[in-house]
Amino acid sequence: MTFAVLPVWGGSLRATQQQGILDRRLTMQVYPVEILESVINRLDGHLNGKITWDSRMLSPYKAKAADYREQSIREILDDQLSGTPIRYDVRKQKVVIYFSADDGKRIIP
Repeated sequence: MTFAVLPVWGGSLRATQQQGILDRRLTMQVYPVEILESVINRLDGHLNGKITWDSRMLSPYKAKAADYREQSIREILDDQLSGTPIRYDVRKQKVVIYFSADDGKRIIP
């Protein structure tokens, strides 16, 4: 009889994929005249088109002026989206930006 020892990973593959895409570090400056969609568009460029959003949802919001130095995409998104009803999640190696109403309902493009 032959037995094989197989490695066991802790956590899930989805958690590892989420961590990978959101933990990429960037250096970028956000200017006071920018809108939130501009920042999301630039982040999307760094991720080679892996962010999905609806322009109508982001158009009313201004970006927060900031100077990010080697910060993760997660940190940048958290900072830029704080104080808005806009949230994000990772699904199938894509970052999905969505509107979350005060009543807890998600409106996903």
